[in-house]
Formats: sequence, structure tokens, C-alpha cells
Amino acid sequence: MNNNINNNKNTGDNYQQQIINYLNQFLSNIVALTIKMYNYHWNIVGPHFFTLHSKFEEYYKKSTDMFDIIAERIKQLDGFPITTISGFSSNIGLREAESKNYTANEVIRSTIGDFKYIHRMGSDIASYAASIGDGVTSGLIGNFLQYLEKQLWMLEASIK
Repeated sequence: MNNNINNNKNTGDNYQQQIINYLNQFLSNIVALTIKMYNYHWNIVGPHFFTLHSKFEEYYKKSTDMFDIIAERIKQLDGFPITTISGFSSNIGLREAESKNYTANEVIRSTIGDFKYIHRMGSDIASYAASIGDGVTSGLIGNFLQYLEKQLWMLEASIK
């Protein structure tokens, strides 16, 4: 997957299909992120269990909300959101995490990397959408990016 959307900029008749393709890539990575957040929620161990168990619940709820928002935006653009495991798999750039016990340091560092990846992808899509006059898509993603930036700040502060 090309994570730099501005290198593939199309305008005119191709706009809708191009933005739908980018949103489906984003959607697929949100699915992967959601599954990882569930995994960490279930499998965190150690003295920070209670705090991180709750935090990862917040994260999977937020990413589930974003999943719905992006899928509905794809429909608003007359597209079809990906709905199959194989479809998601072929569009995911995030690494999977196996089901095992995780320490606080492991899940925080992994989540920071994943949030940065999603943020870069979302920034590219929001910039592309804004450049072709789609303020709605840009704004929807921008709201999620704002949330991610705050979470990144807090996660990074927690490991200093």
C-alpha cells in the first residue's frame, strides 16, 4: 500500500474512486488497529493492568466508531466499504500482534508506532481530500487525527 497519497493525486472523474480506495485502505487499517487494541486489552499483564485494560477499551471503542464513520463516508461517496476479511487483509499495513501476555512497555511502544502509522495515513488522505475540495472527508479524518495526537502525547509521556 502506498502511504503517500499525494504522490497518486487524481482529480476530476477519478476523484471519487480514488478517495474511496484511500478510505478503504484506511478502513482496513482501522480494523487491524481495533483488533490489536482488543488483543492488548485482553492480554495486558503486570502492575499497570487496570489502567491499561481500561485505556485499551477506550481505544477499541474509538477505533470502532471511526470504522463506522469511514464506512459511511465511503457509502456517501457512492462506494462500497470493504466488508471481507480477505479484503481487509490485502489493504493492511499494520503488523499483527499474536495473542500472548504483554507488558505495559510492550503495548505502549507498539501502540505509539501504530498510532503514528494511522496518523500518517490519515494525514495523507485528509490532505488529498482537502486538495480536491472534499472538506467533509478531510474534516472527518482530521477529528480522528486530533484524538490520535493527544493520545500519542500521553503515551509518549508515559514511557519517559
